[in-house]
Amino acid sequence: MTGVRIVGIGGTLRAESTSEQALKYAVNAAAELGAETELIVATELDLPMYAPGRQLPAAAPCGCWTRSVARTA
Repeated sequence: MTGVRIVGIGGTLRAESTSEQALKYAVNAAAELGAETELIVATELDLPMYAPGRQLPAAAPCGCWTRSVARTA
């Protein structure tokens, strides 16, 4: 494989879950075949909605996010 980039994104917050293990296996197999790989697991992400007792940030005014994305595109 040349010029192939694989990004594996796991969504479980449970450390070493079976789905995360399978994702790691697949990403490692792709790397062994020559792909450039990156693994992103949910425990490395800032997901306040899944942290009990954590205060969520105030919501932005409607349309604010889409305007900022359009400016950077």
